[in-house]
Amino acid sequence: MGQDIRFIISPSTRFTPIQRSSAVGFWLLMILGAVLLSATIAYEVWQGRLAGDRALLRRNRAWKRAQALLKQARTQIDDSAAVSALLERSLKAYLGDRLNVEENALETRELIELLEQRLGAGELTGEVGNFLENVDRLRFAPASSTGSVSDQIETVQGLLKQLNLELSR
Repeated sequence: MGQDIRFIISPSTRFTPIQRSSAVGFWLLMILGAVLLSATIAYEVWQGRLAGDRALLRRNRAWKRAQALLKQARTQIDDSAAVSALLERSLKAYLGDRLNVEENALETRELIELLEQRLGAGELTGEVGNFLENVDRLRFAPASSTGSVSDQIETVQGLLKQLNLELSR
């Protein structure tokens, strides 16, 4: 049996060093795997938080929802009553989602009071209140329009940007 093993062993017993380029690739692959694993775990934790916290979910989707309503208003620019309703809905939906209240259950006055509690009585709160009152008036009396529909859309876009900055603080 001893003689059989002698013939199986390879004649070269020296170790040959690996090339440097394959060692770098190995470590890059290990680091990439660790980063991907960490990102996957973080994403799962974030999804778990969103699933359990309805207010956080509403806050996170508020901007996208308001922008989708504004986009819809831009497509219906010929119908001023429909655009006014969509503008009011986009602003109220954004405020409702950010303040975690049902926007359909509140009147304009109540929504402004909640906004004042959150931001204080300032210029932005007054602008939002005035715009919502004007939109209500335009929706039911389109002849009393003081500006173009595209100007109203841009006004809502500006108000949403300002509110996003103020409510994110």
